[in-house]
Amino acid sequence: MRVAILNEYFYPESSGGTPTVLSQLARTLKDTHPDVEIEVITSRNMYRTVLPAPPPRQEDWDGITIQRLSTPKSNRPSLKARFLAGVLFSVKAFFALCRRRRFDVVFVLGSPPPIPMTALIYKRLFHVPYLYLIHDLYPDIAVALGALDNESRTTRFTRKVQRNWIHGAAHVAVLGRCMRNYLHRVYDLPMTQVSVLPNWADPKTVCPMAKTTPFRQQHGLDGFVVLYAGNLGAYNSLGQILDAARDLKAQHADVTFVIIGDGTEKAAIAKRIADEQLTNVRQFPAVPLSQMNEILASADVAIVPLDERLCGLGVPSKTYTALASGRPIIAIAAAESELSMVAQEEQCGLVVPPTDHAALAAAILQLQRDPAAASAMGQCARQAIEERYTVQHITERCYTLLRDIADKGVTRPVEGNQV
Repeated sequence: MRVAILNEYFYPESSGGTPTVLSQLARTLKDTHPDVEIEVITSRNMYRTVLPAPPPRQEDWDGITIQRLSTPKSNRPSLKARFLAGVLFSVKAFFALCRRRRFDVVFVLGSPPPIPMTALIYKRLFHVPYLYLIHDLYPDIAVALGALDNESRTTRFTRKVQRNWIHGAAHVAVLGRCMRNYLHRVYDLPMTQVSVLPNWADPKTVCPMAKTTPFRQQHGLDGFVVLYAGNLGAYNSLGQILDAARDLKAQHADVTFVIIGDGTEKAAIAKRIADEQLTNVRQFPAVPLSQMNEILASADVAIVPLDERLCGLGVPSKTYTALASGRPIIAIAAAESELSMVAQEEQCGLVVPPTDHAALAAAILQLQRDPAAASAMGQCARQAIEERYTVQHITERCYTLLRDIADKGVTRPVEGNQV
C-alpha cells in the first residue's frame, strides 16, 4: 500500500503539536506494517524547532521518503497572508504529488488549511482516494473566536470549500466524538464517514513519579499543587484559574497554583498576580518537552481547559500527557466535549463548566480533601493511556482506515473503546 502524506510541517519538527504527532504516527505505521510505503510532501519550515540549517529537500528517513518544498511559513499574524502562503504550499504540493508514482491513498491533514484542496484535485484527476484527518477545523475556529464574521463573504466561501474537501474524502478522521458530531450537524457528513483518531501520550516518556521532584524542591513548592502548563493565550480559561486562586488564597494557603508557559497573556497574568497579591500563584516560563514529566509529577492535579466556544472544533493534546503522568485532571470544558467525556468515562478526573471559578475552587478542594480518591483517579488515568491512548493503539486504527480506503475506496468507521 503506497501512501502519500501531505502536511506543511513534519520531521524533524519535535516541539509538539500536529507535526510531531504526525511524524510519530508515520514512523510507527512504517515500522509496524512493512506492506506500507510512505512518501511525505512537506515544507522545509519548522514550526517551533530551531535547526542549525534548513533540512534537506530530499531525505530517506529510515524507509520514509520525504520531499520538502521551499515555501513561506503559513503561520502568520495576518489571515490574508496566512491563507496566501497556505495556497502557495498547496499548489506546489500538488505538482510535487503529480511527479511521484501513483499512490493508493493520500493522507492529508489541515496544515495549512488549504492543503485538502490538493488531495481533492488529485482525486478528481487520478481517482486516488484520500483520508482527511482534522485536528483544527477552519474557518469554524476563527468564527467561534470572533476573528471572522459568520456571515462574511470570506466565511461563506471558506465554509463552502471546506464542505467540498470534507465530502470529497473517502473518509474523515477527527480527534474526538464532539468533532464527529459537529461535522454531522454543521456539514451534513454521515456519521458512518467519520472515525475518531485521538491523540496519545508516550507512557515511557511520561510516567508516574514521586511528587518530591527537583522542581518542587528548587522552588519551595509545598502542600497541594494545582498545575496549568501550556500556552498562555486568551482562550485557555486562565482568568477562571486566577479567580479560583483568589477565592482560595485566604483560607487555603496550603493550595498553590503553578502556571507554566508563554503566550500573549503572559504579561497580563503576571500583572494580575502582582496587583491582587495572589501569593498562592507561581508563574514560570515554558519548559522543554523533555522536562514535562518532572513538571507533571510535581503536581497533585493538572488543569486541562477547553474554551466552550471550541467544543466540537478540537481536543487539547495536553489531556493525554497529563493522564500519562498518573495525576488526576480537572477538565474545564463543556459536558459534551471529548475532554469531558474522557475525564468522566475513564474516571480520571473532575469536570467543571467554563467561567465558573467557584466550581473550579470546589473541585480543587474536593481532590485535596480526599487523597485516596485523587490517587484512584490518577491510577485510572495511567491505565487509560496504557490500554487505549498510545501511538501503537492509534496507529492500528489508522492502518485499518488506510487499508480499507486503498482496497475499496470507501471505509467503515473504526471503533475503539468509547470512541
